[in-house]
Amino acid sequence: MRESAAALDAKGVKVIGVSMDRSADQKKFKRNNKIPHPLIVDWKGEVVRAFGVKMLRPGLCARQSFLVRDGKVVWVQTDVRPKSHGEDVLKALDGLEKKSG
Repeated sequence: MRESAAALDAKGVKVIGVSMDRSADQKKFKRNNKIPHPLIVDWKGEVVRAFGVKMLRPGLCARQSFLVRDGKVVWVQTDVRPKSHGEDVLKALDGLEKKSG
């Protein structure tokens, strides 16, 4: 997982987490899990709705990831598995680079 974070960093990928948790809960989660990237509080669900993220129940959205390039969403993963997620994103980046290269 840490290797994936370093590889994403090397590719210039900026990771931003968004959750509907309150700020205090996010800070605790970030500290306990040693999350290196910023987390955005979206407790009203405005970002969640804008990106069309599935709601599992009120106040809890599904884990999803988006790659945005030049202001456009170029990749979406709706079935995020935390253990393999960094590698999934790296594979998607490689595919995008091949298409644009």
